Amino acid sequence: MERVLCCALGVSLCLWAGCSHTTPIAKTRGTSVPPATKLPNRADLVARIETVEGEAERAKQAGDNTSALHAYRRLLLLDPGHVDAHHHLAVAADMEGEFSEAEQHYRAALAREPENPDLHTSLGWSLFLQHRDGEALGELRRALELDPEHATALYNMGWLAAHRGEEAEALRYFRRGGTEAQAQALLSKVRLELEDRSSRDGTQRAVARLAAPSPRGRPQRNEEASEGTVQAGAEWEATPSVPPTRTVS
Repeated sequence: MERVLCCALGVSLCLWAGCSHTTPIAKTRGTSVPPATKLPNRADLVARIETVEGEAERAKQAGDNTSALHAYRRLLLLDPGHVDAHHHLAVAADMEGEFSEAEQHYRAALAREPENPDLHTSLGWSLFLQHRDGEALGELRRALELDPEHATALYNMGWLAAHRGEEAEALRYFRRGGTEAQAQALLSKVRLELEDRSSRDGTQRAVARLAAPSPRGRPQRNEEASEGTVQAGAEWEATPSVPPTRTVS
């Protein structure tokens, strides 16, 4: 009896003193401690990113936009600042009229690559679609500061000048992007577009009015085009550019 009382007294003293070993054994017995989650090392992460990039590119080349966009979203889970993924998703959002979402993607991409002329050109195109012409011009001018021969930015600047009725200014930009014959043909093309636009709702701005540069490549000046051949806007010859060096956030 004295032994039982001594044991009870000992347990009571431990509880009063807050002894850690008084945790009920029944709650811990038989439970295993889960192993620590192994975080991927940098090489593994880069390899996974490259795999998903390949999936996105193959889906895009196959015309499977749904799968491509899904892959770009997965890329952002692996690398939240992935420029190419943000750029593609931004252009896709623009095409759906989701301008707020598009701008978030553009800004995220520009936070990593503030001197990327393709991003500034695409953002300018997006802003124009929203009737934010002053901001659009600012982005296009910035693109041309970074790359004075950026064909899509030159085309869009020329289109906007013609839109304002400044045909001489429009020709100046078109000439910088191609031959004299190309410039004159582009101006004629834009005149027809503007005439067609004026016959409809003046507030309508179809996505196709300005050229949206491809996130992985942009239209290049076609120096060897014949005098009778004109490739305008998004139809100018596109040559894929070398992807920028990847930086993993």
